[in-house]
Amino acid sequence: MTVLVWLSCAVPIAIGFTIPVITLFSKSVLGNNTWEIQKLWVIVERTVSLALVASCAACILALLIGFGVRLQRGTSVKWVAQFGSISYAVPGTILALGVLWPMSSIDNAIDLLMREWFGISSGLLFSGTAFALVAAYVIRFLAVAFGSVDSGFQAIPKVMDKLPRLLGKKPRFTLVSIHLPLLKSSLMTASLIVFVEVMKELPATLILRPFGVETSATHVYQYASS
Repeated sequence: MTVLVWLSCAVPIAIGFTIPVITLFSKSVLGNNTWEIQKLWVIVERTVSLALVASCAACILALLIGFGVRLQRGTSVKWVAQFGSISYAVPGTILALGVLWPMSSIDNAIDLLMREWFGISSGLLFSGTAFALVAAYVIRFLAVAFGSVDSGFQAIPKVMDKLPRLLGKKPRFTLVSIHLPLLKSSLMTASLIVFVEVMKELPATLILRPFGVETSATHVYQYASS
């Protein structure tokens, strides 16, 4: 009976994941297309780097916002946190345009000042760079990270916040020494979810990516379009 249960669980995984991966890998190796494999590794490396930076930034912001909500306990702080969660419901295209407009305005203002003062052009410092792309990722998926971190904060008893205050410790000590060790699992979950979401985000990446830069989502999209 146990063997049948294991087989029934293994069959969907084998059909949906193991067999396709082995087939694709064997086709890639037997095809001996070295240039395509090298290009693919560059794209994967770039995608993973962007996802890691965005997930770390989103988790740090979610941790700070969650700690602020826990300290203040006011409706204004909670309203700000809930307002920041709306970005997850906004389509990626709209969010990308919303990020692109202020950053391009800042770039134009800096470029104008550099031309007037030094006679040189600063070019694109924010828009059209990886910074704008990571900023869009963080804004879009901050709600995902905050939901996981907030659940972790709610699982911590409020009494643990009062003990450091009785000892004369600052809130920073409470966050680093007490909350952070207890939130490791929540932060890991949040970072993993944001990491996966960033890797498959397509609309914002298509609009905000630097020229000549591709991620796994845009690479697959181009092949599907072809």
